[in-house]
Amino acid sequence: MSGTRPYCILPSTEQVAELIADTRELTARTMALLRSHPSPDSFAGRKTQEPFPKEEDLAAADAN
Repeated sequence: MSGTRPYCILPSTEQVAELIADTRELTARTMALLRSHPSPDSFAGRKTQEPFPKEEDLAAADAN
């Protein structure tokens, strides 16, 4: 392949600038969406290890 130039796959400066602008817009929209909704519930501080009342009755019956 003497005399031929290798195929260039790098994007142009305009393409990079457009990609950066699109990314900034998407980030701004995402941040606005996240700010408009309350934080997700992480169950922090809850007593999720306590069984439901039905399970307590079954556990007590099995123990006898």
